[in-house]
Amino acid sequence: MPQDQYDAIVIGAGSAGCALANRLSANPRMSVLLVEAGPRDWNPFIHIPAGISKTYVHPTLNWGYMTEPQPHLDNRAIYWPRGRTLGGSSAINGMIYIRGQAQDYDDWEAAGCHGWGWNDVLPAYRALERHIDGASAWHGDQGELTITHPRFRHPSSEDFIDACRAAGYPLTPDFNGADQHGAGFYQFTIKDGMRASSAAAFLRPAKGRANLTVLTGAQAERILFEGTRACGVSLFHLGQARTIRAGEVILSAGAVNSPQLLLLSGVGPAQQLRDLGIEVVHDLPGVGENLHDHMLVQHLSEVAADKSINRQMRGPRLVPEVLRYLLKRDGLLTIGASQAAAFLKSDPALDRPDIQLMFKPYTIEMSPAAKIVPGARPGWTTAASPLRPKSRGWLRLRSADWREPPLMQPNFLADPDDERLMVAGLRMMRRIFAEQPVAAIARETLPGATVQSDEDLLAFARVNSGSMFHPVGTCRMGSDAGAVVDPRLLVRGLSGLRVADASVMPAIVSGNTNAAAIMIGARAGNMILADA
Repeated sequence: MPQDQYDAIVIGAGSAGCALANRLSANPRMSVLLVEAGPRDWNPFIHIPAGISKTYVHPTLNWGYMTEPQPHLDNRAIYWPRGRTLGGSSAINGMIYIRGQAQDYDDWEAAGCHGWGWNDVLPAYRALERHIDGASAWHGDQGELTITHPRFRHPSSEDFIDACRAAGYPLTPDFNGADQHGAGFYQFTIKDGMRASSAAAFLRPAKGRANLTVLTGAQAERILFEGTRACGVSLFHLGQARTIRAGEVILSAGAVNSPQLLLLSGVGPAQQLRDLGIEVVHDLPGVGENLHDHMLVQHLSEVAADKSINRQMRGPRLVPEVLRYLLKRDGLLTIGASQAAAFLKSDPALDRPDIQLMFKPYTIEMSPAAKIVPGARPGWTTAASPLRPKSRGWLRLRSADWREPPLMQPNFLADPDDERLMVAGLRMMRRIFAEQPVAAIARETLPGATVQSDEDLLAFARVNSGSMFHPVGTCRMGSDAGAVVDPRLLVRGLSGLRVADASVMPAIVSGNTNAAAIMIGARAGNMILADA
């Protein structure tokens, strides 16, 4: 059981929160409470990389959010899985490790996030990495987070990369190296064939520290204030409310739950709060604004059975793969969400890629029990995602009850440039699939031969596109009046309160967001120790 007071309370044991708690508790003089709404990460499907098919809609490990209907996506509500266990979304994600482009961070700094340029964040990345290739100018090898290449490379992934080269696109050995541009294999947060979640990487080494308490199954109801200073948290734990005081409170609950908790605590747009009967502690209009996310559109194709892993992952054919994994920690069960990828330019004149392509040597479908299963027919899935979407939305409270999920409106495809890039991504995939060796192997099934014009491709995207599950931006960092936190991650206008997770990103990074969230948590820990 937790004590009544700590030097620091971290709310949310996800990608950022675990790294943050690790850094803070490294100082034995600082007492730290890490609060997680979900259970401990004991479920075996968390740790088997291919177990993402089981956690994708898991009732206890996943918040299972739905966005508001999307006016530019045929009025569809979009599913948003978010992790609800130790490790947060790093415990249920595809384990892909992408830091983004150097210019992403330089753009943050230029927008008022002083100290967050590429030259500032690269040392932080190197400090947390334990890269399988060893130390270099781009990577570290003494950190907690293991970064590896795929243990198992399916030949069809090689075929996709070869077709990218035949289509005139460059190849790259490292999407996190000197140049992201090109096709190649992803790197993964997988260690010895098992998921290296933020909890596995950062909490396990710290679990013996007497100054670190980890509390699971505890829902934060609101932040407590004395005037404009945060002084603690009200928690709902074991069926009852409990108050715990702190010298500093840090929200690391993610781009959905961090702004939700600020709003429930009376920090946000004053009129919205008054309309819900919430007492206003601090009028901060930016809370919940700037919500955005990567979206994707898929290209599906049929292939011969030996070119896909669909049949090997179904029924009795799965048994040898299970045995291979148990005995060697190898094989199909070690693969992440995708294997091969390409970061490409929609226009050769651009100075950096603006579209991400992802290749999977399989297809998936939803079972009647709402579970992800391999498709019945062998095939491939390729997807295109604009890297820096311009569409912006918002998050607001549904009610003053903390049990109610908030209203989430990412406003996908609201910007015409995002529409253009979705069409460009579909055309890129077709260009690649027209080249050998894949042209002789794969037959397109979606969008299909009848969908050819830009208008038809955009209409296809409106009906068939979805999220990459990278919501960010709802507690935007900056130096302007609209920012929620300053570059030290302190909530503007208040004291004793910070936010450290993907919600502080002023603009999404060019690629998967988990690495950046972990980096933000680790840097926040260093900042807090330095400020203390």
